[in-house]
Amino acid sequence: MKKKPFLVVGLLSAALIFVLASCATKGVEVSNSNEFADAVQNLAGDNFSGNYAIAAVEDCTISEEFYYSKGKPVNGDSLFQMASVGKFITAVGVMKLVEDNIISLDEPVENYLHSWQLPESKYNNSEVTVRRLLSHTAGLTDGLGYLGFNNKESLQTLEESLNYAKDSLPFRGKAAVGIEPGTEFRYSGGGYSLLQLMIEDVTGRSFNDYMRDEIFLPLGMESSTFIVDEDNESLSECYTSFGNARGYKYFTALAAASLFTTVNDLVKFANFNLAGKEDFLDLSTLQEMRNLAGPVGDYGFGLGVQLFDEEGSIFGHGGDNLPAVKTFIIINEKKKNALIVMKTGGTGSFVQKLVNTWLGWQLAN
Repeated sequence: MKKKPFLVVGLLSAALIFVLASCATKGVEVSNSNEFADAVQNLAGDNFSGNYAIAAVEDCTISEEFYYSKGKPVNGDSLFQMASVGKFITAVGVMKLVEDNIISLDEPVENYLHSWQLPESKYNNSEVTVRRLLSHTAGLTDGLGYLGFNNKESLQTLEESLNYAKDSLPFRGKAAVGIEPGTEFRYSGGGYSLLQLMIEDVTGRSFNDYMRDEIFLPLGMESSTFIVDEDNESLSECYTSFGNARGYKYFTALAAASLFTTVNDLVKFANFNLAGKEDFLDLSTLQEMRNLAGPVGDYGFGLGVQLFDEEGSIFGHGGDNLPAVKTFIIINEKKKNALIVMKTGGTGSFVQKLVNTWLGWQLAN
């Protein structure tokens, strides 16, 4: 029996992507870019209580883009916090270390850690490999994600957060092995914090510096960062679901939840995934990320990406930071198309409906 493509129904802060079809977030049937543009406007409504930046890419070129804000104007160079979308880009940073022969996907992550070790468990911690952390199959049971902090002064060190994350959902959790590694998909923000620490330990650089120098700058993503200056003139405003302005949250868990980027930068990232980049990462490395590694729903996860068809040719990642940051990047490798969505404020279902509309269009054709 042919599997049905799943729809994106919910994203829980730096979090689990539910894959159950729902009429509430089903999306709209469209068959071309003009109809998709109409769908965006209709789904957003006339009184959107926040801001958004959206771009549709066709054949590696922006075909439609949409910007709205009830306050400070936004455009393709406006910085939005992207929540769990950062896991996708972090995974590319990890694969760069693999291709440079600094780490191996199937080695225990503890082989690369100097400043922290997993607590003892009844399972074999040496089975917690880099590959399994990337695919959420390492057996970690830390919880679903991170709420973040309201100010810089509350930030923990990364080691403190791994021991006892004061901002984790749904409880104050720690990175520990609670199920047998390799046997079950369990979405883990703590796993990506562990990868963040691994990057720092093997490179001797801060995570943000490594990602800037080795990923963002080579790809021309010059505005992107995991630590933003709140005085940056390009920083968009953040809104609650009721349309009230508030500041973005601060995160110790940078890799899991704190990416800031722009539409224009993410278009470059999408095109890199579609066409590669000479003398950077081999296309076979990118393809390995899109191979099924941990089953969930009808399809599942690769290495840092959710897969939306049986072949892994449609892939991406979403994100959700409370109170109302919701984001997505989804890429169709066969058609060289992509969708990028950044939003704060507004209804929770807007992004889900929008992504499902785009996904249905891509799969129908």
